[in-house]
Amino acid sequence: NVRGSVGTVDHYLWPRLSPNEELLAFVGGEFFGASSLWVTDLRDGRRVRLSDRESSFAFPVWTADSRRIVTGCRVRASLRLCIKSLDDGADMKIVKLSENWILPGSILRDGKTLIYAEQFPATGTDLMSVDLSSTRPIPKLIGRRNGNQENIQVSPDGRWLAYYSDESGSREIYVRPTSGVAQQWQISSAGGIQPRWTRGGRELLFAASNGDLMSVEVLDGPGFRSKAAETLFRLPEQPEVDRPIFEDVTADGERLLLKVPTIPSSTFGFRLVTNWSALLEQPKGD
Repeated sequence: NVRGSVGTVDHYLWPRLSPNEELLAFVGGEFFGASSLWVTDLRDGRRVRLSDRESSFAFPVWTADSRRIVTGCRVRASLRLCIKSLDDGADMKIVKLSENWILPGSILRDGKTLIYAEQFPATGTDLMSVDLSSTRPIPKLIGRRNGNQENIQVSPDGRWLAYYSDESGSREIYVRPTSGVAQQWQISSAGGIQPRWTRGGRELLFAASNGDLMSVEVLDGPGFRSKAAETLFRLPEQPEVDRPIFEDVTADGERLLLKVPTIPSSTFGFRLVTNWSALLEQPKGD
């Protein structure tokens, strides 16, 4: 059941609920283009712009205390990480880590370890970690496999990484240890994006390629074990990587944040016009 909407109709990119579920961070603007970082207070609907100039932001993530946001940013053609505190009016702290595009995923409960994806020209997008509290942060490679690994989400206990990988030729959901051990478990079987943990890490949700929202029950044990994925319901629109529809979920798994287009994609299509030259105005004779 639809419980309500957040704010007015706008171009929302990568919206994420804060851990205390009182705030919503999102990027407003063009997809990987000129944009700004915003926060909406879900208690009163007030919206605050956190970036003081048009730049390029992507994939905002929250620290566990809901007081800081880390986001990928492009400033003066340089690719970096930006860190913004909600407790003061200071400018964003900019940490330059790489010449490659950086896609933040999750921050561990220690408030300083960021798990993210980085695009390398030679190998694709790989899983990385970095200590944001360091004055000279040194990225650490967690996992490198064929293809791209993105949409990273860390389980609440910090033990597991959920993400999608296209190493098999299609995007599927996988889980692997945060320790960097190479073992991984495939969760989806017919495509999936946007993994999200709920219920203290006992449930994993994701959007399937066919438009279903899927749920996976995670079992207790020293290693990772789970039941087969089950369908919860059909999403109102077909999900895509740059338009996943399913964006976030509350910690108890009871409320979902969906980003639904006001104009359904089903209303768009192509028409083939044959013998189109007959529609042109015939030239007049002398």
